[in-house]
Amino acid sequence: MPKQPDYRKVNPADAPIMILSLTSESMTRGQMYDAASSILAQKLLAAEGHRPGFSRRQFPAGVRVELLPSALHKYGIGTEDVRSAIAAANANRPKGMVEDGVRHWQIYANDQARQAAEYLPLIIAYRNGAAVHLSDVAEITDSVQDLRNAGSA
Repeated sequence: MPKQPDYRKVNPADAPIMILSLTSESMTRGQMYDAASSILAQKLLAAEGHRPGFSRRQFPAGVRVELLPSALHKYGIGTEDVRSAIAAANANRPKGMVEDGVRHWQIYANDQARQAAEYLPLIIAYRNGAAVHLSDVAEITDSVQDLRNAGSA
């Protein structure tokens, strides 16, 4: 699970007064989710009389990595190697430090990949002196976290 489940006390007699459905011919479901949660939901939450807890967020954006078994076999790379390379590339930890004798600063950088294009050049192994990129052994696409969740209006 990407986050802990949340629980709310809900009165089944309280029906929503408004249900919104978004569609787009130019945005993906993940992009629509981001726009809805960062722009639309914030405006609705600021509305007078809004009761928190009734906003539903359906499709958090995500990146899907589909491994190609034949390519993994060709390079002799295991799925755990791929998983650890992706996890290491997205680790949120200090990247270095600066000291002047009295003071000490840690350098952080936001290098977490958020789109498929940022995963393409990720090096997962070296074979015969050459780098094997994630794009060599997988198909990477912008998507949503749960493909089996959908809504219709």
